Amino acid sequence: MKLLDYLKDSDKSIQSLLLKTIDKKNIKVKSSQIIDSYLSHFDPITNKFGDGIYSPKWISTFYTLRDLTQFNIDYHNPIFQKGIDTLIHHMWNKDHFIEDDICVVAMLVSLCTYARRDTTIIDSMIDYLIQTHQKEDGGWNCACTRHDTHKSSINTTLSVLEAFRDYEVYGYTNKLNEFKSLIQSGIDYLLRKKLYLRETTQTPIFKYITDIHFPVHWQYDIYRALEYLASIKYTYDPRMEQALNIVKQSFKNGLLPRGKTFSGKTHFKLKTSDVIKINTIRGLSILKEYDSRMYEELMHKNID
Repeated sequence: MKLLDYLKDSDKSIQSLLLKTIDKKNIKVKSSQIIDSYLSHFDPITNKFGDGIYSPKWISTFYTLRDLTQFNIDYHNPIFQKGIDTLIHHMWNKDHFIEDDICVVAMLVSLCTYARRDTTIIDSMIDYLIQTHQKEDGGWNCACTRHDTHKSSINTTLSVLEAFRDYEVYGYTNKLNEFKSLIQSGIDYLLRKKLYLRETTQTPIFKYITDIHFPVHWQYDIYRALEYLASIKYTYDPRMEQALNIVKQSFKNGLLPRGKTFSGKTHFKLKTSDVIKINTIRGLSILKEYDSRMYEELMHKNID
């Protein structure tokens, strides 16, 4: 069987991710077995998933919605929109609570732009990301009040960069000129580390940074970083090369592995075959941008 045929023989949500990668057709999914399984855990009385807002991980409203965006859910879905209402009410309500963790606010921007929510609300979140300022090293690090450090975090930096990307991708424009100049410094911060190495010792920044993870939560790894760079069509930089080689060497028989699983609660266990297909599609999106020859070879490859 050809790799492409194997990937097409999948849940509708996985098929949509494949189309998005190979044909640039972003078709949102109204219903699929995987999406419906997530939605079945919504409580219509509390308008929450997992009886929580940000926790318990990974079944809370925040992370369930984040998972659903990774399966390309149709943002018009009423349950998805009710979940977004819950997050805004509990995390970005001036009369109730304003979230101050930069990483969390960045991910909230990505969720709310995906949901096409009110510009005023999203712009206020973007203002917070801008006003908390980049560190001198070019990145960002959590909340200033609780993490008073001059050094940035690769986790937070990537989340902020993704938020800026999503703000533009989903059609928001008011704040573009205010943060455009910040993006390159954030990318340079990651590239100076070759996407995964400490600048001082040239050793991995943390364990599992070179392993693939799905679903993507808040944690950083080289696959997520390269996906981001590919998504904005960032010009190849030699500082990517080592991370790219790790990705390329991870393909076995045309597929990427299931990868590591973070500890925590889950609504249900995703099928290993589904996660392998999704990770493979993610890897193909990286290769399509940075190694077109290997991409084409894999697309025509026969797999066992």
